[in-house]
Amino acid sequence: MHGKFSIGSYDTSVPAHIFGEEPKSRGSKKDRVQLVFDTISSTSKIDLTQASPPVFDIHIRLHARILELTLPLKLENAKLMKIMENALEKEMEKELHKVVSKLQGFDVDPAGFGMVYRANRRGMANMTQAEWRKMFKEARFRFHVKSTIIRNGVMD
Repeated sequence: MHGKFSIGSYDTSVPAHIFGEEPKSRGSKKDRVQLVFDTISSTSKIDLTQASPPVFDIHIRLHARILELTLPLKLENAKLMKIMENALEKEMEKELHKVVSKLQGFDVDPAGFGMVYRANRRGMANMTQAEWRKMFKEARFRFHVKSTIIRNGVMD
């Protein structure tokens, strides 16, 4: 969420039907496709869009490559790549919301939202940690993830 990031992997599963595949049996693991991505680079930008209660827009730009997938797909197909990028974006946004909810529950701010808040609000430089923690629990976060799959593992 904060700064540049260039190492790591992310695995997720998405419904098989988004690729046009019919599930073999409802509720089984076969109706989901496992995807493993390797992060090549990512950047993020945090904007304060509303002061009270705080609303943050977090824009994340992600470049990744596919390492593994459990469905034989023709990765040359641009439409399938776009579907995969959209699935990755939605999954990342969902997971980021979970992370922020946990951070709010633990009453910690390692991503630096408090610094962004103080930098964008006049007269808030002397805000105490207790004041920020109270505001942080009420804060809302909107994630905007844009992903680009630039390589397909070792296949290229």
